[in-house]
Amino acid sequence: IERQLAEVRNDEHSNAESFAASSSYDYGYGLGGMVTAGVLGLQLLPRNAIKGLILLTDGVSGFQSQGTMHAALNQMREANISCWVVQVGGPSNPSTSYGLMPDSEALKFMTEVCNGCLLDPDKMLRCAEAAAAPSPSNGEANTMQRALFYWTFQESARNTNLRGLPCKELPTFEDKFWPNLERDLHSYSITAPLFCIVGSRIREGFFLKDLTFKDSQVELHLSFLWQACVTIEYIITTTWTNMDVNGSKLLVATHYTGPYTFVHDVHCNLNPNITSSHRLAAVKKFTHTLKSYKVADTMLEHFLSLPSSPGHYTLPQSVLDGMPLFYLPPNQNKPVPSMEGGGEKGDKEYALISFWCHMCSIDLTLWSKWFHSDKIILILGPDSVLPQSILDSSASSSGRFATLLCQVASAKLYSALKVNSTFTLLEGTSYVRLLPTRDNPLYFGLVRVVQKYPCVILHVGYIEGTPYSLQEQWFDSLYNSLKALHV
Repeated sequence: IERQLAEVRNDEHSNAESFAASSSYDYGYGLGGMVTAGVLGLQLLPRNAIKGLILLTDGVSGFQSQGTMHAALNQMREANISCWVVQVGGPSNPSTSYGLMPDSEALKFMTEVCNGCLLDPDKMLRCAEAAAAPSPSNGEANTMQRALFYWTFQESARNTNLRGLPCKELPTFEDKFWPNLERDLHSYSITAPLFCIVGSRIREGFFLKDLTFKDSQVELHLSFLWQACVTIEYIITTTWTNMDVNGSKLLVATHYTGPYTFVHDVHCNLNPNITSSHRLAAVKKFTHTLKSYKVADTMLEHFLSLPSSPGHYTLPQSVLDGMPLFYLPPNQNKPVPSMEGGGEKGDKEYALISFWCHMCSIDLTLWSKWFHSDKIILILGPDSVLPQSILDSSASSSGRFATLLCQVASAKLYSALKVNSTFTLLEGTSYVRLLPTRDNPLYFGLVRVVQKYPCVILHVGYIEGTPYSLQEQWFDSLYNSLKALHV
């Protein structure tokens, strides 16, 4: 599990670096900057708000590259943001547009992935019901307002209309001589509740495609539009009686559909005849995406096995007294168990160490695969009054700078985190809370601290399947205790 998780984490870092290198332009240029600024603004909304993004664009200035587009889509999917696009401007003529052609196909793909639709303003203006203003007497919304501002997650983004509002129809370019092919990838079984697996896949961008019943069997089809012509399907089969039981067996099968050229590249990725860097990058990213699903399911099965063995949550007295379960040795990045001999097989703490050691190595970019997450942003107070010359330009030119220390505030912060958690996983970095009680836990929550003094960000995560009442109870307790802190 550690090796597979390290491979996925390295692939995520390499993709993130390539995305960052391809998106180094200003926020005001291109759709990538618009989406990034919009996601940043939506983070200011309350944690329970329904988030949506409406883009008004002519589609000419699109994304710089495929990597930039996938980075923007991943941001919106992880934050549960729906995206609608209103494509403005009239039809373009290649002879008079000087090469500035709108990319309507990319806009439609972006809206379909983010559970939205591409709206046609020309048809909207001709639609009498959409153009009619609401009556001021009854305060009713018109069709356009209902489509954009009401709950539309259950509306299909691939229909030709959305609550009576016409969508933009684009021609399909499927080759009749080389139709799309369907390839089976792999199948495996996992032990986890059905709705936990479904929730994890939905946060990664999957949609519910079909649900069938065969005698006592339930077959759930989830679909993910990876590219405009490539679709990944994730099929889960289980019995109806054990659908939401922790010990239920689920049979998972994955396959994908795509054009012949793409299928050939994926299954012949070692072919030396593939010399295009774009084709090789697409194949590498696609294979990484397929591999990450199985790794994510394995890790989720591991995390959900918390109540299966008392050794996973039976804590020694030294850990209950405040000693962290792991620590980082000097000049090393791999955490080491604090208890002597606890990492060796056969010790009484071996089950505890082997269960929680994976939590120290999980990257925050992978949290959405297993956790519901919240965020608390803090600004720590300085230990002493800041000097008046801290913003003096002459002081910086002369080489005299003031040192900003927040040791008192940091000590109070870490003390409050220890009080509101069951035990400390890694001092100053990770804190764990067993839910609902320490003696009989069914779920757990995790606080990951990201420091950049004087700013501190607390990422609060709850394992998939945790009831919202427990999430809200712990989050409110943690938030109120941090709010009452004073230097």
